[in-house]
Amino acid sequence: MKLLQPDFVLNPEAEAPQRGGFSALAYSANQAGRSLLGHQLRAIGGEPITQVSRLAEAKRALEFNKYDLVVLDDDDNDSATAGRTMVEDLRRCGHLDIKTIVILTSSLATYSRVTDAAESGVDSFLLRPFSQNSLQERVNTALTRRQALSAIYQSLGAGDWQGALAHCQSRIQKKQSFWLYAARIAGEILLSQGRLEAAHEMYQVVLQANALPWAKLGIGRVLFAQRKHQEATSYLSNLAQSHPEQTDTYDLMAEAHLELGQIDEALNIYQVAAKATPGSVSRLQRLGFAAHFCGDAHLAIETLERSIRIGARSKSFDSQSLVFLGQLYVETQRSSELKELIKRAHQILEHAAEPQRLQEHIRVLDAYLLAAGGHLRQARTLIAPMFDQVNAPAACIDMAFNTSSVLALLAQMGHVHESDANLIDYLGVRFSHTKLSALWLSRAAKTHTPYADQLHQAYDQAFQMAQNALKPHLQGNTSAAVADLVQLAADTLNIRIIDMATKMVQRHTDELLDARHLHQRIERIKEAINLSEKQKNPVSRYLKHPGGLSLTARSTSEAPRPTNSEMLAL
Repeated sequence: MKLLQPDFVLNPEAEAPQRGGFSALAYSANQAGRSLLGHQLRAIGGEPITQVSRLAEAKRALEFNKYDLVVLDDDDNDSATAGRTMVEDLRRCGHLDIKTIVILTSSLATYSRVTDAAESGVDSFLLRPFSQNSLQERVNTALTRRQALSAIYQSLGAGDWQGALAHCQSRIQKKQSFWLYAARIAGEILLSQGRLEAAHEMYQVVLQANALPWAKLGIGRVLFAQRKHQEATSYLSNLAQSHPEQTDTYDLMAEAHLELGQIDEALNIYQVAAKATPGSVSRLQRLGFAAHFCGDAHLAIETLERSIRIGARSKSFDSQSLVFLGQLYVETQRSSELKELIKRAHQILEHAAEPQRLQEHIRVLDAYLLAAGGHLRQARTLIAPMFDQVNAPAACIDMAFNTSSVLALLAQMGHVHESDANLIDYLGVRFSHTKLSALWLSRAAKTHTPYADQLHQAYDQAFQMAQNALKPHLQGNTSAAVADLVQLAADTLNIRIIDMATKMVQRHTDELLDARHLHQRIERIKEAINLSEKQKNPVSRYLKHPGGLSLTARSTSEAPRPTNSEMLAL
């Protein structure tokens, strides 16, 4: 086994070091090592310093606070508790500030271990025991990079994506120090803007200089964004074989298989990813969602229960996991487990990042419990407020899933309201913008076959509605057809119909007397429903950027969405 020398530095583009004050977070499971590390950090300018003895504490601190420097012990061979795994998970979920410097320390380091760390977004790797001078050298090198890229970071912080891209391109063209890192940021910006060909060219430039795994994955991300899903699965499969340390490859590959309708293949890949990083809460949840989707109740329950045990207080924890698990408990007649789950949900509520959303999920769990106990009217009364919420612009597929699941459970037990079928029809038409989302909703209502079938057919139903709106176009009346399609987009809020309306307005602008008004109306609809979030597939919708960087300084809450009355103006 080949060992690294203590002076090995991950970043080969380092300039002369420079000093400066900085805030720091230090994790070490060893008390003596923690004390020594704190002393060394203070001696080189660290202030204030937060010291923790558990990796879970370090993760929570990073999720809710900003630090200039993070030093993590990576000695544990179990990837569930390794520092590099935590860094990778934080980056994947968009919870690690792009400017934060991360240094891993270990008493044993192989080249493969350092490579894994580099792909996790780590700046440097220190072999223990190390001197204060060695630590200072690493910190200064990383601070130098941050200073060199300060113009890029300032533009990103101000939301000036074009300015940040221009700074990146200037550094790349001149091959200035840290130009490879600037290229990574540039590729991320181009992908976020939908400039896929330019992003592809950027990653190719990087690969010509250095065959970095993240750049190779960037090519796969471009293929996925171009909806070349078959080509993407083949490319990503080869990449996973050549670079198994690049575990983000599995996330993207599973998404591509889902888009192709290859659900079982996606489930298998999610299992590989979760096994590679068993401490990743986000991956455990995606595996649980996929297993639930595929009807593997045993795997779904086991995985979701684990995600709750190890990550319920994490910012990356999605409380929708509680609802999925609750539904599985009802289906498998585990009322006692459901009661305990509700108690656990109330405990999580005390520290929840999104308390209002969690309260809605607890209401659904309570409705499950009431229905399972035969208290059908009380269950319906409890979820009645959700019936109005699903009509709101901000409503998401989770809300549609939860409403459909409770209505189906009540219908199975013989409690049906005359308006329920219409509500199921609305949910199906609105949220079935892909065959995958239609199938996802139909699985929510699987306890009542008529509702499940109704939701499964909603994708074709929505498409037929759009075709009917376009009939005047075939008869030469394009203006009427486009106006009808835009109105249908406003009525249904179906993403596929919105996209069709957008393209029709763009394609026939010269023929439309009110083209500007129609275009503005479409843009208001997109903004109201937060289109980019709604487009994500339901299994991995909270996966930020597999293999990419979070370009914002800190994940922010969504802006308030229009109310129903405000939407009438659309």
